[in-house]
Amino acid sequence: MTERILEEHRRLGQDRMLLQVDAGGLPFAHVARTVEPLGGEVIPAVRDALVTGEAASGRTTGVTR
Repeated sequence: MTERILEEHRRLGQDRMLLQVDAGGLPFAHVARTVEPLGGEVIPAVRDALVTGEAASGRTTGVTR
C-alpha cells in the first residue's frame, strides 16, 4: 500500500488522501485490523519517504501492504 500511495503522489502531486475503512457496517474488530497497519506502518513509511525525497526518486521504504 505504501508504494501505491507514493506512486499516486509522484503521478498526481497530491498531498492528501481520504480513506474510508468502515463501509457497510463492518465489525469494529475488522475495521481496527485494517486501520492499525495504516497508522503504525504505512503512514510513517509514506511520511519518511516524502521527507527523505524517496517519493520523487521512485525508491520506497519496503513497506508494501
